[in-house]
Amino acid sequence: MSHDTSLTDLRALIAADTAASNALQARIAQQEDDLASGKTLPDKKVDLMERSNKDVVRDLVARLERIEGSENLTATDRETMQGLNARLAVCDILAMRLAKLKDLEFQARGMQDFLEGETMPELRIRTQSQPKKTRDEVDVEPLLRPATSEEASAKQADEDESADEELPGNHRTNGSGEDDQAESGEDPEPDKSTWPLLYQMLDVDPKTEHNYFSEACNLSLKRLARRNNPKFLPNDTEAPKRWAAVMKAYEILTDPERKRFYDMRNKTPTDLEGFDLTSLRIE
Repeated sequence: MSHDTSLTDLRALIAADTAASNALQARIAQQEDDLASGKTLPDKKVDLMERSNKDVVRDLVARLERIEGSENLTATDRETMQGLNARLAVCDILAMRLAKLKDLEFQARGMQDFLEGETMPELRIRTQSQPKKTRDEVDVEPLLRPATSEEASAKQADEDESADEELPGNHRTNGSGEDDQAESGEDPEPDKSTWPLLYQMLDVDPKTEHNYFSEACNLSLKRLARRNNPKFLPNDTEAPKRWAAVMKAYEILTDPERKRFYDMRNKTPTDLEGFDLTSLRIE
């Protein structure tokens, strides 16, 4: 048996994981009932449940990677992978339920508090860490007063001189669009059709730097919510389906282990196969 994994070990793993999943589902159901009855969830309650689910996902992904890295897979390895993938699918379902639970919490607490306190933690921390300017550091415009004739003449002369300096650039006749783009230093628009599906759904460039990736996903989720979240579109019958797909992509890409696993295999999750990207209202 490769990787020290036997069918007995697999059964024990699945039994323990199933028990943990059932316990988590019971906790989710209880929290849903509490929110429905008007109760307020303790701070970070949903976050803790998400963390518990992510811990299970991290362990499953690590086991799958160890087995897939083998050159010669045995029948036991394949059966083990099948069982691990089945458990990973259950974790995905739990992640979807937790996303819906967070959506209910969002509705209960109010849009502004949720977006500032939960969806955008990096921005909130960054804002709090910035020192406040002292009175002497704040730029204050001087009180307006009528300009003297000398000041008016000097200002007009400066404006005329600036205009003369700008004329050559404004009257270029032989330059091409490519030259203008090269001189401006702007990067060409990326071909989004080449991005993996989940990145296209969130409209986030896969090449985004690691330090800014989470923030980019959060900003994108906020934009997508306006035109896809059923809470804001009660008459849109397709909104729940679109929003569930968006949250699925968001959950995977914001989890480091699941993102790495997705980037490595570039395999679309089963419940997103055949998803019509054109139906998603991306601003």
